[in-house]
Amino acid sequence: DPAVHGTLDLVDGRLRLRAYPQSVEGVIFTLRFKDKDILLTEEDPLIGTLAQGALGLWGRATWGMGGLASYDFSARLEEFLLRDVPQGFELQGSLEANLAGNDTGGGVLRGSLQADRAAYRADLSLRDLILGGSLGSTPELSGLDPDDPLQRIDLDLDLQLSQPWDIDTNLLKIKGRPEGSFKVLGTLARPGL
Repeated sequence: DPAVHGTLDLVDGRLRLRAYPQSVEGVIFTLRFKDKDILLTEEDPLIGTLAQGALGLWGRATWGMGGLASYDFSARLEEFLLRDVPQGFELQGSLEANLAGNDTGGGVLRGSLQADRAAYRADLSLRDLILGGSLGSTPELSGLDPDDPLQRIDLDLDLQLSQPWDIDTNLLKIKGRPEGSFKVLGTLARPGL
């Protein structure tokens, strides 16, 4: 029944999630270990830069012999610019969220996303879209890893769009004015509006 007590400090580090193309740069944190808990306090959060935005993260995780047994973290990401995740998509804004879960049920990311600008620009192949739809497959699914931890995190984000969204493809050009409430649902690996 091991327990850990102490601290771990990191200055100017880099964190990268497997299968996610962007990393957190310039990471500074002090992890506090107490028995089976790992703590990041709100007074001394993990800070860094993600998607050109300022990230602050704090919360608690409890570990067991098989890995993380439970976790509950809050985060603030201000003035980020997300490009090409997924391909052709661009989103600029701020996020306040909470991620909580456990090793058996996965997790849920809840919060609010303030989108100052949203756009999708791509060259689409009509033939591939028709064939993929009729065969029940989509090109995005071919690269998915079933063991990807991002697949186990559900999304429940309130989305506020402050400017018109823009879709600009070779098949369709649309500008829309946001009105009403929007949600980002799905999983971290496959988000949807």
